[in-house]
Amino acid sequence: RLCVELKEKMGSLSVALPVVAGGSEKMVVPPAGSAFSDALSALTNLGYSDPVAREALAQVKQQLQEGDVTDISVELLIREGLKVLA
Repeated sequence: RLCVELKEKMGSLSVALPVVAGGSEKMVVPPAGSAFSDALSALTNLGYSDPVAREALAQVKQQLQEGDVTDISVELLIREGLKVLA
């Protein structure tokens, strides 16, 4: 019942991913429904803690060396994230 009642409020929350740029770490908030937020949700649903899943996805982003994270597929992020976590 709580999930159903809070569904509208939860949709407005966003997820922040750490990104290291120029030697300093900053938090990047991907748009809701983006590949990164979907992959983060998938990894946390598989039982990984939120900070561990975020770190894995940040490492995947660095490995792929993508400037624009919107064109990466969710499947690729999950697959590569699981490799990092293994």
